[in-house]
Amino acid sequence: MRAAGARSLRTLLSLSTALFAVPVTAQESPQAAARRFGGAPDIALVDTITPDAAVDPADINGVGQIVIDHGWASGYCTGTLINPRTVLFASHCVNGDGSETPQDAWRHGSAAGQMPVAFALKADNRAGVHRWVTKGEGQHRTDRGNAIFSLNQVVYHPDAVTAGMDLADVQADIAIGSLDTPAKGIPTWTLLFSPLPAPAAIDAATGTGYHVTVTGYGVHGNGGSGYAGFDLRRRSAENMIGLLTSLDEVEAELGMPGEGLHQNLYFLDFDDPRRRAAADINVFRDDALPGEGMPGFGDSGGPLILDRRYAERTVIGVLSAGRWPDATPPGSYGTFAFYQPLYLYWDYIVANNPYRYVGALAGDGKWSDPAHWETRIDPAYRVIAGEGLINALPGEPGAGLAPDSHRFGQICDQEPALDVDRCYDVRTHVRYDHGRPVSAAGADRLDRAGRRASAAPLPAPTLANGLPGATGFVPDNIEPDAATRRSARYFDVTLSAPGTTTLDTSATVDKFTVSGSGARLSVAPEGHLTGLIEVDQLAGFVHVDGTVTTPGDYLLVAGQLSGGGRIETPYLTSVAGVIAPGQVGTIGTLHIGGNLVLASQSLLLIDVGAARAADRVAVEGKASLGGTVALAPVAGHRVRAGDVYTILTADDGLAARFDSAARLSAILAPTLLYDDTSVRARVDAGRYADVVASTRAQRGYATLLDRARPHAAALAGVYDVLDLQDAPTIQHTLEALAPRAEGLDRALGALALDNMARFYRARLAAADPRRGAAGAGQLTLAGAPIQLAAAEAARLPGQPPVASDTAATVVAPTRLPDSVAAYLAAGYLDGSAASTRTALAPRGRDPLSGWYLAGGLESAVDDRALVGLGLSFTRVTGSTAVAGQSAEGELYQGTLYAKLSAADGLYLDTQESAGLWRHATRRSADLVGSSTTLRSRDHALAYGAEIGAGHDSAVGTLRVGPRVALRASALDLGAVSEAGGTAALRLDRRRYASVQGRAGVALSGGGTVRPWASVYMVHDFRDPSPLLGASFAAVPDTDVAFALPGRDRDWAELGAGIALDTGRATLTLGADTTLRRQDVRDQAYRASVRVRF
Repeated sequence: MRAAGARSLRTLLSLSTALFAVPVTAQESPQAAARRFGGAPDIALVDTITPDAAVDPADINGVGQIVIDHGWASGYCTGTLINPRTVLFASHCVNGDGSETPQDAWRHGSAAGQMPVAFALKADNRAGVHRWVTKGEGQHRTDRGNAIFSLNQVVYHPDAVTAGMDLADVQADIAIGSLDTPAKGIPTWTLLFSPLPAPAAIDAATGTGYHVTVTGYGVHGNGGSGYAGFDLRRRSAENMIGLLTSLDEVEAELGMPGEGLHQNLYFLDFDDPRRRAAADINVFRDDALPGEGMPGFGDSGGPLILDRRYAERTVIGVLSAGRWPDATPPGSYGTFAFYQPLYLYWDYIVANNPYRYVGALAGDGKWSDPAHWETRIDPAYRVIAGEGLINALPGEPGAGLAPDSHRFGQICDQEPALDVDRCYDVRTHVRYDHGRPVSAAGADRLDRAGRRASAAPLPAPTLANGLPGATGFVPDNIEPDAATRRSARYFDVTLSAPGTTTLDTSATVDKFTVSGSGARLSVAPEGHLTGLIEVDQLAGFVHVDGTVTTPGDYLLVAGQLSGGGRIETPYLTSVAGVIAPGQVGTIGTLHIGGNLVLASQSLLLIDVGAARAADRVAVEGKASLGGTVALAPVAGHRVRAGDVYTILTADDGLAARFDSAARLSAILAPTLLYDDTSVRARVDAGRYADVVASTRAQRGYATLLDRARPHAAALAGVYDVLDLQDAPTIQHTLEALAPRAEGLDRALGALALDNMARFYRARLAAADPRRGAAGAGQLTLAGAPIQLAAAEAARLPGQPPVASDTAATVVAPTRLPDSVAAYLAAGYLDGSAASTRTALAPRGRDPLSGWYLAGGLESAVDDRALVGLGLSFTRVTGSTAVAGQSAEGELYQGTLYAKLSAADGLYLDTQESAGLWRHATRRSADLVGSSTTLRSRDHALAYGAEIGAGHDSAVGTLRVGPRVALRASALDLGAVSEAGGTAALRLDRRRYASVQGRAGVALSGGGTVRPWASVYMVHDFRDPSPLLGASFAAVPDTDVAFALPGRDRDWAELGAGIALDTGRATLTLGADTTLRRQDVRDQAYRASVRVRF
């Protein structure tokens, strides 16, 4: 660029190379003294900002200070942390020692005989650096408290020194250091491996438009006076990228001789906001920013941070050097600096980054199997995709020293005082004068275009080159060894794919993570895993029978941690995870060599077994408790109320308590008991009454179970099963267990009593003292009793009975006294009873059936009175509407009856009965798959008496008349115990009693065809709501009352039939039934033939 008259700046722009962070030598030259850290620059700022105002407000942000202890002095640079082990900085910080010979990178490190290097990350490193360089216990040792870490290995790009040591800060100025201790919890930076796209135009104010942050630890100053002081504090400023091109192109445009340096660099300059500084010619076109600054000595290796172009801030370059005009102070207005673009050396960075992110392939495998692992991309790597950044790598190797076609920006000489305004666009090759193009696009003066027309393809991934997808390795940290030149290698391991990784050896990694829900780590008893940063379990399963050690924390966000081994960690913290000591389903103890923190969403799953054996978490520190405890019985063990288990111990005591304990069932729940250093779980039983539905059966059984709880040992067969069930199962089981056969049993007794009362009522209705005993001198067979008995005896189980017969009459020519008649009768019974109300079959009825035999003698005392004596046997059976319960009964009864008639048609009748009711019940007790049959058998005295009055009136050939009667009957039921299992009940059956009043009309005819009918209205005066007392047979003092089906108070009885008399024989057909009766419905169907001989 041509100069402007006498004020030509060509002399002023005779540039000097600034090597930032040249160590102080014992015999330093005046030129070196100007650059030493004590008088060399850090960030030089515009005059309006003070050095204190520029101190970075963030104490630790991932940008740190490289400190090199030469023994006689220290050198300083700046670097960027890109992962917990890796710092990126400038090669010239370590590749020379002031001589013309490059320095071996292995000279630096933390081993004996190596030159110590540290990386200090605080905004103010004065305390940390002083301690690290000063002799004493802290010298050259990592100090986490001061965020200063020793480097155990340094590598630098070999091309940095190929042009000679004088230019070792100009090209390939990339170095990487590895920390001897991982920097846990310190922010890291992403690296952009794509070149910035060329802007469409260069704006006079914003230039390229790429806003950046510059930061470092060197000396500070301002644009007016240059660099002034050095205090090991980090400062930051803003600037705009002015140029992307080579140093050769800049020197050529400024009239300087070229040095054959074709590699691209990112350039930025230091603009005077007032444009008054003579040296500020706005060498890269843009205006000064409010917080503009220029890096200087001590900032070498610092990051060039692109901070506004994309959604995240990212590092695009490493600071190499700067130049300033002669006769002006370094760091004053007009100074410019250049950075190594990372996209040129991305593959070198990736390969020499010692940190590898790896994961297990899907499927089961051993940790020690090299084919089980695969490298993954470092999350710090970025490339441009569309308008954003993605975590990926470029598709071709970096260009390195070779020229490339990516360039943008304008080189300018703008001197308003001399009316000079000339610029050259490095992309279009157009020259401008006062903003107007004065030449057409020209050729690249350095002939760089197309020199790298075809890039070599990327090599296959290997662990060494760092490309993702490599296999054939085992993740186990490797420490560097200068003697054998073994490089460092550190691993961040993540299990995300489904499958189990088994560790049966020892392995050390920096960080271990389980993130996949189907991923599992199994540490065998001989296995030992060390995670130097921490262990994070975000999901999946970790089973530890060996040892897991981390000086950081074990963070269990979700998933399950189990095993009987040991976890050495300062804090094991469960956020929402499951901790299950031992193998799930067996008893074991998990040892925590530190403190335990269980958050509110945690679950501690404890297996329990016989003899109070239980899983346990043994904490050697303090346990801060929260979340939920859940007990689970091992196979074959039944948890019982009253069991007590020790589930957690903490040597240093307990803080807080668990939030809850999960119920074992609807009945059993643990109660947690705390003392100073342990937690025990006692199993307590709740009330069945709080679990059941509001049905009679469930409420009754629930009350019975709750009252019998103090005697649980005697009822182990019941409680051991029911206590462990959920509410629906308990409700269903109790509903099915309810003694519904008891209601059926009472119905059978009522049926047997009422049937025989109707039988004798019918005989009295047919008797007329004025005509003598019915069938006098004859044997009357009613209902074919002999055939009936034979048929009933031969009926197969399950066959229905034949239709009922209660009064069909056949007269046999047996000779008896003329005043006495004998009869023999039989019949069938059929009907149903109201079932005990149940949720299992709410609308069902209990079917009934049976048969009877009766015989007796009748005698006319005179023409107004008749007496009779009968004996009868009745057998009735029934089953409940819900399968599983049944009842049967036999009534043996004798009856004395009489009738007294008056001449005007009035009559009185009566019957008195007494007998024995023998009855039995059977029910299945199904306790959730364990079924037994419970039986009861008992007998009771049976009584009955009836007195009636009526009147017969002749209406043509018919006789019609009303009748009223009062009847009382009873069964002296009592207590009986079931047999057949633990669930058997002692049943306190209340006395059955009925007092009935009835009124009705009877009709009968004469002649050959004789119809007959009767209608009665019946009212029962006794309590319609019977109860059943019950207790467990094994615990007889826990009575509760079960409600039995209610009895009707009012109903109707209807009977009708017809008799055909042929002279020698009489055929009779008839039936009777109850109407509007719900408790016991029964029907009788009769047919009889009487033959005269």
